[in-house]
Amino acid sequence: MKIITLCFVVILLQANRNGGYAQDIPVTIQKFTDGILQMPSQAGASGGSAFVGYRKANDMAGAPLVQVAGAHGLVAKNRIGIGITAFANQINIVRNASVNMVLAYHLPISSKATVSFGINSEYHYFSLNTEQLNAAVNLQDPLVVNFQPSSRLDFSPGLAINHKKYWVGITLNRLRTLMDSEPKRTYMNGFYTSFAGYRLDLNPKNLMEPLVIVRYNPVQKSFQNDFQLFYTYNQSIVAGITYRGAGVFAASAGYIFSKRLVLGYSYQFMTSTQSSVYSANSHEISIRFNFNKQYYNQPMFLPDQRPVSDVTKEKLK
Repeated sequence: MKIITLCFVVILLQANRNGGYAQDIPVTIQKFTDGILQMPSQAGASGGSAFVGYRKANDMAGAPLVQVAGAHGLVAKNRIGIGITAFANQINIVRNASVNMVLAYHLPISSKATVSFGINSEYHYFSLNTEQLNAAVNLQDPLVVNFQPSSRLDFSPGLAINHKKYWVGITLNRLRTLMDSEPKRTYMNGFYTSFAGYRLDLNPKNLMEPLVIVRYNPVQKSFQNDFQLFYTYNQSIVAGITYRGAGVFAASAGYIFSKRLVLGYSYQFMTSTQSSVYSANSHEISIRFNFNKQYYNQPMFLPDQRPVSDVTKEKLK
């Protein structure tokens, strides 16, 4: 755990010096859509969910359009987490469609914590965004003239400590790309992700959750940061704020129906003229269905620990 925490702190300190943005990362509000795409060690750690998200910029040509859907859960007496995620991400003239398969193993180290190992296998297909291409001014741009549709398979291993009160971990996103000694033009980059979160139970129904996600792109030598703070009132009303560096903020609100169905909305806005097209003002809508009805009371299942709903069903037999 000391190694994980040290890696996280070092990257976090460096992130404060640089607010760059890597254009190929499909960034959404992790609170609403779950983070298994970039944090595979978290697959099943919360009991699992199914989710969809849609994010679109509203005032800048070529800004990202992100669509994501996925699900993850637990099998094998809650020791193994499995998941699948699909997303479409278009920026300027490039469109990226991806399918991701996630596998995680949760090893108990105490009555309240596990060490979690995860890996995400991801398949990407890149094509031209013809709608943006038709609006392009310079059709002789080498990127347009020489563009060839391409596909790529990559892998992202991760490690985390999951505790009932906190979680901290690291991921080597797109390990194949990171290890490529002769980088090729694949329209995506490898990057390192560190994350840490904490659950502060104010009372049985109110919850405060700070979350930090720091991504480092070694090719562009830039950071992309999410500093999030969310408050859940009466296990139903969710409000939060996200800071992404370079003067980019996002305000979020959501509602939880019957402790399972979560509807969320976020608005990202720029406060600095130095922000890039990748951090343009945007709207994001998210829907998530929690497989674990006790998601906000019991955020993590330890191995051999069944959901409360399953125990209740057995007693009724």
